Amino acid sequence: MNLAALALCNVLTMAEGDARPVVVDRVPLVPGTNLRYADGALLLIPYAAAGGGAGDDPRGGGDGSEVWGVAWLGGEARWLAGARDEATAKIDLRGRLHSETEPTQDWMGRIGLGHRHEYRNGSLEARARISREDGFVPVIGATSQLDQADARLIGIYLAPIYGVVLRADAARQLYDGSGEDRDRWIANGEFRPFSRTNQGRIGARIRAETTQYDDQTRYTDSDGLTAMALVSWKLGAKSNVSADAGVAYRRYDQGAGDLTVTKPAFSVAANWEFVLGSTASISAGQTLDDNSAGNAEVLSTATLAIRTQLARRWQLAVSMQGALGRDTGQPTGDIVEERTELEAKLGLEYHFADRSTALRTELSAEDNHAVYAGDQQGMRVEVTILTAW
Repeated sequence: MNLAALALCNVLTMAEGDARPVVVDRVPLVPGTNLRYADGALLLIPYAAAGGGAGDDPRGGGDGSEVWGVAWLGGEARWLAGARDEATAKIDLRGRLHSETEPTQDWMGRIGLGHRHEYRNGSLEARARISREDGFVPVIGATSQLDQADARLIGIYLAPIYGVVLRADAARQLYDGSGEDRDRWIANGEFRPFSRTNQGRIGARIRAETTQYDDQTRYTDSDGLTAMALVSWKLGAKSNVSADAGVAYRRYDQGAGDLTVTKPAFSVAANWEFVLGSTASISAGQTLDDNSAGNAEVLSTATLAIRTQLARRWQLAVSMQGALGRDTGQPTGDIVEERTELEAKLGLEYHFADRSTALRTELSAEDNHAVYAGDQQGMRVEVTILTAW
C-alpha cells in the first residue's frame, strides 16, 4: 500500500506564502529558485535526494540484512497554456546499490503527464504515467521487475444545486513474465447534490471494473460492480469527514459456470488540521478484490498519517497502514489465501532556512503474512538529504 495520496493532501498546507510545494519522497519542499520562462508561463522544478540505510533488504523477499546507498533525481514542469489550461510533466529516477557478497543494484523510473482544462461549469483532466521498478511484488510472491502503465480521465460538471464527477481508468501491469500480467479498466460515476450551506453533502457513487490476466494459473478474470451512498461534512477550512456505505459484487469466469461474490462495502475518512501547519488523516474501509485462490477476497484496510511541526525547522511524520485480506471461502483450487500487511514509518525531518532542503532520518517496520506470497518481516533505518531548486 501507499500513503502518497494522503501525504500529498496533508503536506500542501505546509508551504509558506504563495509558494507551491513539491513533494520529494513524501517530504514537502518549497523550491529554492523560480526557474520560470515564457513570461512566467513555464515553471521548472528539478529536485534530488541521496542517502543510505541499514537493516533488512528494502527490496523485500527475505534476502537478509545489509546496508545500501540510494540516489534520486527528478523534476516537475508546469505549463500555464492559458487562463484555463495547465499542463504538467514529472520524471523520477531512483537507483539503489546494495552491499551483498557481490554488490547488486535495483532501479525505479517513472514518467507522468497531465493536462487540466477549466470550464465555466466544471473541468476536464487527463493523466498518464509509465513506470518500471525492481522489488518484491506481493501479487506474485517474489522479487520481480514490475512495469506499469496507467491513464485516467476525470470530468466534473457543477450545476447550481448538484455536481457530477465521471472518472475512467485503464492500467496495464507486467510482472517480468510471471504469468500474472494483467489489464484493468475502471469506470466511476459520482452524483452529489449541494447543500445550501455547502458544509455537508450527500450523494451516490457507482464503480464498474473488469480485470483480465494473461495466464490464469492463480488469478482469474473478473468483473466487479460497487454501489455506494456517501456523505461528507466540512469541519473547517482544512478539516472534513466523509463516509460511504454500500455493496460490492464480483463475478469470476470459471469455465463450467460463473462464480459470484457479494459483500458489504464501506469507507470512512477524516482530515484534521489540529494546529496551524500540523495535520492528521485517518481512513478505514472494506471492499472486494481479486486474490491468488482464483476468486475474491474481502479486503479491509486502515491508514493513519500525521505530520506535525515540532519546532520552527523540525517536523515529525508518522504513518501506519494495515490490510487484511480474507478469502471468500469459495476457492477453485487447493489454496485458501489469507494475508495481513502491516507497515509503520517514523520520520524526523530538519528543514533548512529556505525550506528547499531537508534532512530526514526515518525508521520503518513491516510485518506481512500470506499463504501464497509468503511472509515478510523487517526493520530499516535510512538517512536522506533532499533538495528542490
